[in-house]
Amino acid sequence: MVLKDTGLAVGEIMLPVQGFEKWAVVACDQFTSQPDYWRGVEDYVGASPSALRLMLPEIYLEDSDVAERETGILHKMKEYLENGVFKTYHNAAVYVQRTTGSGVRHGLVAMIDLEQYDYQRGSTSLVRATEETIASRLPARVKIRLEAPLEMPHIMMLINDHANDIIKGLENHTGRMEKLYDFDLMMGGGSIRGYLVDDADLLCGLSHRLNALKEANDGFLFAMGDGNHSLAAAKESWNHIKPGLSDSERASHPARYALCEIVNLYDDALKFESIHRVLFGVNGNFIDEFSALLKRQSVNAVSQTGSSDDAIEFVFEGCAGYLKLEGLCGRLPVAVVQKALDEYLAMNPAVRIDYVHGDDVARGLAVQKGRICMIMPVFDKRLLFHTVVRDGALPRKSFSMGHAHEKRYYLECRKIRVE
Repeated sequence: MVLKDTGLAVGEIMLPVQGFEKWAVVACDQFTSQPDYWRGVEDYVGASPSALRLMLPEIYLEDSDVAERETGILHKMKEYLENGVFKTYHNAAVYVQRTTGSGVRHGLVAMIDLEQYDYQRGSTSLVRATEETIASRLPARVKIRLEAPLEMPHIMMLINDHANDIIKGLENHTGRMEKLYDFDLMMGGGSIRGYLVDDADLLCGLSHRLNALKEANDGFLFAMGDGNHSLAAAKESWNHIKPGLSDSERASHPARYALCEIVNLYDDALKFESIHRVLFGVNGNFIDEFSALLKRQSVNAVSQTGSSDDAIEFVFEGCAGYLKLEGLCGRLPVAVVQKALDEYLAMNPAVRIDYVHGDDVARGLAVQKGRICMIMPVFDKRLLFHTVVRDGALPRKSFSMGHAHEKRYYLECRKIRVE
């Protein structure tokens, strides 16, 4: 069922028959410099069916057995499908209540029409990227999606609902919904509760309200929150498949859609956090070299003794300081910083960068010799839609929707291949 003119559809959703606590695992792009976290997940899951077996945590991407792991994921997907691990719900969406330290976040898991999505900078499509899409990161992801029988979303999209009552309003109807799950998430992820949304009248009401929101935002309805490259890979995969299909096949093919969770930008529990930069293998000249690269953008980095909205805290081998950015002229601090870092990394190929959630985690990683962390200023979430309309997609890793443990956990699944 398509929610007319919204770019959303409801369809097949698959959930594990049992064992939710060991099934649900945080998004693969989290805790990328914290191997202890992922060892803890492995120990907790053990031999139980788990989403951990259907994805590759990015911390392992540089390991020598990546190809073997990817092949194992495809085999495990087929095994789970054949062994009755899943229960399938048809013509369905899921209303999600996720409880974290920030409160209860409300979401709607449904399918997004990839025909309504364009990740190119300056796009005017219904669904738009909020951060730069790195083309080189797509081919490997596309290859995996083309071969995979299932998808699991960690994609989160945002709507610009100032009144905060379109998705949150679903809580008033849970009395007539089937509760699908209600459990604590592993590794300090809080708890999550999900309800089946399959009532035609309720879905039609959602469609009407989303269309009104689309009109109020000049046709810009969905902004990417998390999972930008996953959605871009789904788009490219669909572009590869659709030329070989008839018109009727294109209209209903499962690969035309991607499962995601829709969340309101103004949800009270949705907190935007900065994503910090940690560099490994730098030398004592970094600050001078970095400041010189900023000057190429007509930005001066001036040392100061305390924090401010336009200052970056840096920690080098355990010693802290602040750089105030002068001459931004309306540009976001993260934009000029990332451009300078990209140039620095190009000139210093032995240096590695990681993008880290949490001030204390970033500072802790910079204690060792040859490491520096840059604590980025807070991003005001209220500016997101306006900035994307004005400037196009932001630099990659410009913001995070909550801390790492508050990210979406893999939970719902969907078939994306025609048998």
